[in-house]
Amino acid sequence: MHPTMRSYAGWLGAWLMAYMCMSTYATSIPFQITPRIVGGNRVTERIPWMVSMNDPDFEAGDQHYCGGFMLNSEWFMTAAHCVVLYPDVDTFNVSIGILDRREIDQADPDSQVHSSKIQRHVCHPDFDSKYYINDICLVHLADPVNISAFAVLNDNTSFPAVGASVWFSGWGVENEHAYTIPFVLRSAETQVVSIADCLASHEEATSTNLCTYADGVDACFSDSGGGVISANEVTGSLAQGIVSGIVSWGVGCARQDNPAVNTDIVQYLGWLAEVLPRSAYTLASDVDAEGFIRSNVLDTAESLTDSETLPTRAGQQTGG
Repeated sequence: MHPTMRSYAGWLGAWLMAYMCMSTYATSIPFQITPRIVGGNRVTERIPWMVSMNDPDFEAGDQHYCGGFMLNSEWFMTAAHCVVLYPDVDTFNVSIGILDRREIDQADPDSQVHSSKIQRHVCHPDFDSKYYINDICLVHLADPVNISAFAVLNDNTSFPAVGASVWFSGWGVENEHAYTIPFVLRSAETQVVSIADCLASHEEATSTNLCTYADGVDACFSDSGGGVISANEVTGSLAQGIVSGIVSWGVGCARQDNPAVNTDIVQYLGWLAEVLPRSAYTLASDVDAEGFIRSNVLDTAESLTDSETLPTRAGQQTGG
C-alpha cells in the first residue's frame, strides 16, 4: 500500500496509523496497494454529480482526499476505504459540483457548487481492508443538495468491453512522487483490460473488479472513490456518461504493465438494491443514447422522498 508514500499525504491521523501498522506487511510481500490523475488534462465541463471528500484535520484546513459521485440529492457512492479507514468520517465535509477546489459555495441559490456534512454511511459488509475487496460504500449527506443531474450507473455486464475507452476523473496527484494535489479537476483516458490480464499483474484482483490500463495514464493518490466513466456516445460528455467503476487501488501510479484495479459497479447492484429503493438511483438502461430518462421509467418509478430528484437528462431534473 505504499505506506510511506501515503504518510506524506498525511492526510489524516487514522490513515497514517493504518499505514504505519501495515508497513511491515506491505514490505514483506509484493502486494502493495496505492489508494489511489496521471497523464491527464484539466476538465473543462462541470460534472454536477462529482464529489470531493474533505479531511478537516489536514494542517491547512479542509483538504480533498477522496472522490465520489452523487446518486440522488442525498446519497453518493465512493470507495469503502475512503470511509472505513477514517473513524470520524461522519463529521467530514463534502463539496459537490466543483471544477476548481478554490470555488466556494456562497449559499447562492444559483450556485453550481454545493457543500454538506456527512451524516452516515453504509459500506459493503464484506469490505476487506487488506486486499480492498468489495471496496464500495454509500454515504448520506446531512443536507440534501439541489444539483442539475446525478450519476448514471452501468447495469450491463458486457459493458464496457475489453479495449473500450473509459476515463478517470479527480483531484489526485499527477504522479506518485508529487507532494501537492491540483486545484482543478482532471481526467485521463484509459482502456478496459480483461480480468485474465489483470490477474497476470495482480493476483489479488477478483471478478468483482474492473481493470484498466494505458501507458503513462492512471489514477493516483486522492483519486480513490471517483468514478470510472464511459463518455456519452452522442455528446462525448463525461457528465452525461455512464459510471461503470469506482477507483480503488493499484501498484504505484502509471507504472509499466500495472493495471489499475477498480470496483465493478454492475457486480454490486444487488447490494445497492438492498440499501436504497430503486427510485433513488439511475441505471444506464433507464436512459436513451442522449441521456434522457425513458418515458416508461418516468411512468413507473417509485415515489421519491421529498428531497430526492430524478434526472431526466444530465443538466435537467424532475421532482424535488
